[in-house]
Amino acid sequence: GFPRPDIVVQINACDSQGKAAQIVSEHYGIPLFCFDIPLTTYMEPASRPDYIEFMASQYADFITWAEKALGRKFDDGQFIETVYNATRSLNLWGQIVSLNKTVPAPLDERHLFTLFTPMLLGRHKPEVVSFHERLLAEVQDRVRDGISALGVERLRLLHEGQPPWYALNLLRYPAKYGAVVVGSFYTFCIALTPFSVENGRWQPQPSPRENGIILKSRDDAVRFLARWYLEAQFFKRLLHVPGKLDVVPSLARDWGAKGVIIHLNRGCPGYTIGNMELKTLLQEQGIAAVTYEGSMADRREFSATQVTDRFDSFFESLGLKPVQTTTK
Repeated sequence: GFPRPDIVVQINACDSQGKAAQIVSEHYGIPLFCFDIPLTTYMEPASRPDYIEFMASQYADFITWAEKALGRKFDDGQFIETVYNATRSLNLWGQIVSLNKTVPAPLDERHLFTLFTPMLLGRHKPEVVSFHERLLAEVQDRVRDGISALGVERLRLLHEGQPPWYALNLLRYPAKYGAVVVGSFYTFCIALTPFSVENGRWQPQPSPRENGIILKSRDDAVRFLARWYLEAQFFKRLLHVPGKLDVVPSLARDWGAKGVIIHLNRGCPGYTIGNMELKTLLQEQGIAAVTYEGSMADRREFSATQVTDRFDSFFESLGLKPVQTTTK
């Protein structure tokens, strides 16, 4: 059975997150703490320092709350080390996905959906940092040796949105036409991996140690963490159509994608907002785009036959035919 938690801690970037955590809290009869995430930091850049202060104050409030709820003293030294580890994991992940700009791509989106799990669940752990260091070295070896994720790379694609988790084999389908899905904003940035974007080039931000930043106190750590997360590209486009229209075409160009597969995901309307406008914009900019309907969680919203038929039409419209294989 599921272990009984002592407390519930949840970020609240959309209504469903806070309410879901409330249900867990009520079910177990345990304390709940929600972090409210400011989602307008890029729409109101002049107010960004205020948002960082607001987020830092929530971290400070949480520490006091957690000490009382758990009856334990907060360890500032361990917290600072945790911040170093978490940001190091995120920087390594940014380096790993950036290697997919290489032609041929050493990884594809199916790999990324598996490989990002440790970062999502335990980025603060030393063993997860070590995992990402080894993974980066392996992907660098693949790039050096020209090892392709697919073997045949006729077309590079991005995927926009969460996938139908129960049908991840869908991401294998483009390989039928020699097309490789090199990634997505979701796999690149869902863990709040900070990227700087200058002249259309996406570069992962260095972790504090790599930047020569020494966190000496709890206050240093909470303020750094607040700034690190609120400056992440993920919050630039979440529930923000102009942000999405800016981010996705930029990603496609930097990763060399000539097309984007867009999931009209009824399971998360907040993340899906603006997708039809995105399709139009991509096509205006000479980037092919195709949409498919479904849900990231509800199988009843998804028809594999309809989706693959749509993909067939899309690839054929681009002049691609199925890759011929030779059998002995």
